[in-house]
Formats: sequence, C-alpha cells, structure tokens
Amino acid sequence: MKNVMPRVAAIHDLSGFGRCALTVVIPVLSAMGNQVCPLPTAILSTHSGGFDNFTFSDFTGGMEAYAGHWKELGIKFDCIYSGFLGSAEQIGIVSRFIDDFGTGRRSSEGECLVVVDPVMGDDGILYKTYTEEMKNLMKNLIKKAAVITPNYTEACFLTGSDYKIEPLDKPEVEAMLKELCSKGPEMAVITTVNLRGSGFINAGYSRREDRFCFVGYNPVPASYPGTGELFASVFTGRLLKGSTLKEAIQKATDYVSQTAAITYRYGTPAREGVMLEKTLKFLIPEDDVQNNRDTRDPQHRQDAQNAQGTPDSQDKREDAQGSHDIPKDGCPEEAYYESAFSRTVEMVGGNGIKILRESRICILGIGGVGSYAAEALTRCGIGNFTLIDPEDIDISNINRQIHAMENTIGRPKVEVMKERMLQINPYIHVRTIKKKYLPGSPENPDINEFSYIVDAIDDITAKADLAEKAYKEGIPMISSMGAGNKMDPSLFEAADIYDTSVCPLARAMRRELRKRGVMKLKVVYSKEEPLECGGKAPSSISFVPSAAGLVIASEVVRDLIKED
Repeated sequence: MKNVMPRVAAIHDLSGFGRCALTVVIPVLSAMGNQVCPLPTAILSTHSGGFDNFTFSDFTGGMEAYAGHWKELGIKFDCIYSGFLGSAEQIGIVSRFIDDFGTGRRSSEGECLVVVDPVMGDDGILYKTYTEEMKNLMKNLIKKAAVITPNYTEACFLTGSDYKIEPLDKPEVEAMLKELCSKGPEMAVITTVNLRGSGFINAGYSRREDRFCFVGYNPVPASYPGTGELFASVFTGRLLKGSTLKEAIQKATDYVSQTAAITYRYGTPAREGVMLEKTLKFLIPEDDVQNNRDTRDPQHRQDAQNAQGTPDSQDKREDAQGSHDIPKDGCPEEAYYESAFSRTVEMVGGNGIKILRESRICILGIGGVGSYAAEALTRCGIGNFTLIDPEDIDISNINRQIHAMENTIGRPKVEVMKERMLQINPYIHVRTIKKKYLPGSPENPDINEFSYIVDAIDDITAKADLAEKAYKEGIPMISSMGAGNKMDPSLFEAADIYDTSVCPLARAMRRELRKRGVMKLKVVYSKEEPLECGGKAPSSISFVPSAAGLVIASEVVRDLIKED
C-alpha cells in the first residue's frame, strides 16, 4: 500500500556547510511533497570541493544497524534514492538495502521506485576515492535500479565508452542511453552532454516506451557543487508525481538552470553551492499551496491580510513608483516579472503568464519575420527559447530585421538576438544554434522538447520536413509564408495552409505537404499579389515582415493560453 505522502529513503552523505548531497536532497524532495528519510553514509563539516581541513566521520559501520531498525519497524518506502557512495562496503550495503526495502524495483512492477545516481567522477576522470572494484560494483548496483542519472563521465565508465572532449553526435548519445538501459534500468538520464550543434543538454531514454528525450540548457560561467543532486532530486520528485520522462527531465533542467542563474547573479562563491533557498517555493505543488489556505477560517483571512495587506493597501503599493525595486522574498526574478509583465497579466491572467513563462519556443530563422516574432514573444513573458539560424547579420538586413544595426553587422544573428532578448528580460533562457536546419541531420534539436515551433525559414524542403515532424509528434507549429515583394501589412492573417490563396510559397507548400500526408498546418500569409520588383532576391520593406512576425507571436501566445 502506498504511503499518503510518498516516503523516500535518501542514501547520501551529509555536509554541514556547502549545499550538496543531503542538504540538497532533503529540502528539494520535501518541498515537492515527499517525506524524506535520510540514511547518511558519512558526516562532513563541509563538502570536499573547495574547502580545506574539513572533518569527516565515516558512517559505514552504523548504516546496517540504522537500516535494520527501519526493517524492524516495518517501514515501507515509495522510493529509494542513492547518491555518492564512498567505499565498496557501502555499495554492498545499498545493494542489500534495495533487496530488503525495494519491493519491486521498477516503477511499473512494484511499490518502490529505485533511483541510483552513480556519482563516480567528472571531466572524464574517476574521483580519487573510487577504485576499479567500486566501479564494477556500481555496474552491478544499477541493475537493481529503475532509474539511473549519471553524468557523461559516469555514463562512459558504466558502458565502457571512450570519453570524448569534443561534442557528441546524437546517435552516439542515443546508443549510450540504450546501452545503459540494457543493463537493467527502465530509464536512464545522462546529464551535461555536449551535443554537436546544440550545446549542453540532458538526455534521457525510456526502454519501455523506446523513446528519447533531449533537453537543452545554457550553463552559467561557474561550476557549483551539488547541481547533480539538485537535478536528480527534482527529477525523482517529478517521477513520484507521475510525470513522464520528458516532463521530469524538462522540469529538473529548468529548475537547475534557473537556480544556477540566480546564484550567479548574486555573486555567491561557487563552493557554497546554488542558492536553492531562493527557488524552493517554485517546487511546491500549487494544489498543496491552495489546500493549505483554508479561506473559510476567519483567523487565516486575518493572518493573510496582516501578511499581505488589504486589497486597498496592495493597490497602493502596486501604484507606488519603484514599488518593485525591492525583490519579493529576496528573489529579483519574481519582482522583475511582477513589474515588467504586470499589464500582460491583466490580459492573460496569473495562470496565463505562468504558462507563458514555462513555455519553450523554438524559432527557426531569425530574419525579418523571425526577429520580430522573437522580440514580441520575449515581451510577452515567454521564459525559454531556442533560436536557430546559420547566418551573420548583413548590411542589407538593416531595412527589416530588428536586431540589424550598424554595430551588429557581421555578427551571428542568433547571438545578437539573444543579447537583445536578455536585455528585455534578463531571466529568460535562450539557447542558440548557428546552424541551418537540414532534414535528417543529427544536429537538429529534438522537437519534442518544445511547447511551440515557429518556422520563419525560406527553404521549402526544410519547412515541409519540419511541418511533417511536428504534425506526427503533435507539436504545435506555425509557419511563415511569403513576405517579400509586398507593401500592405494589414493583409496578413493566420489560417490553415489548405485555406490559403494567392501566396506562391503557400501554393508550393500545399503540394509538398500533401505528398507527406500532412493534413493541417497553421500559417501566416498575405493575400496581397506580389509586386514585380525585378530583383534577384525578394524585395522588402520594414513594416511587412515585422507585421508577419507580430501576427505569428499573437497566434503562439493565444494558442498557449487558450486552455487556461
């Protein structure tokens, strides 16, 4: 029988100072609504990365008696989650613990989800305390796990693969994930993978569903201890709530990225770990928050008014100039969103802005249409972007592309657009890929990681390939049709591709999509007859592609929040 509140046996070391291991695992899983029962492997005054003369107390000798008492009490666990293990003896103890308490090691076969984070090394090197015997024992331990979360170095050691400094190709990552799952686990996630053409990603595979998931992120220019435990803890918490592999990886990636970015902006010394205290509130399930607010209780209402002020006083604070200069709850990101997007919230509502903030938009083509779409979506509060374009800004772009200026000529379009977007909202996540989208290329991102795809590229074959993939995977997508040789911005509208007329590009797309069996595709097009301008390339003027980009942004936002 499941516990009312999921109960997690967390087998990690405990450091008194420096956020890692149990000082990360306990608050994160607790905030996500789980009862955490720690089984310490060692007790340290600080963690071992960046601190000298720390004290260390090995708890190996007490672990089995500790677990034995739990067994006598008949305690049942919904999850067993192990991290760094300091000796061969400890790996053996954890293996026996799983045998005793893991009644059905797989999430689909029993009551206990077994998660092993095989903390063994980094940067291609085993930790100094790790021996060949321990490495082999860890290979046996993961056979008892439903889920494993190695970093790239650890995945290499577990599969016997060569560690590569250069970026990996997508098939290499997929092969490594399958190899890990062939050893026993149902699911494997490899963190901090440098994927060719995409940058850093966290990659997962579900053996039962035979499905991969790649989620990109932009690392901050600092290395913090404990981020591995942070990812694995959020990931585990999401699985316990019934999330899919894709959802769990995305949420964990987003949370680690957000927390690391806030920590970096505060200038916190890296060895102290990430400032998860600033972001734990984002992990608390909304339903739990609402259930704890019994508004029928007069005392609760009075307490809430005392804490937050009456509606009138709240309005006065909102109207006061500079009222958001002081970070709410010490978190500048929350204060920024409250202030910068307050008028958007009036339009879309509080849940609407939350949906936009959590959405992940891929924009292919950062030219006249794509740059304006990116600008507008950023100003709507979208929180996560992937920008794809192979070109640098040219002087001929100045007449119609929002990021094209004299001082940006010669620079990559995606990088200039990213800088502009971060000047609008410094808290968004923007991944850039300076590549051309090529059908079938392993460097293309996994479209399943996106909430919405914006196609603003010109190549018909690439547009059709992207539309086919989005159609088959059920990913919302909008495609820009022809904006060249046109003068009337008021004639742009959104429609299904099969309801379009006049536009030559739309006509060609209809033919191509019929061949591929694509039965629908939202597009933005104009019924204006193209002008005969005589140039080799389509002619353009500032107010036409910009209008198309703004119509696209409008459709994206309205589609994302229409379920709200």
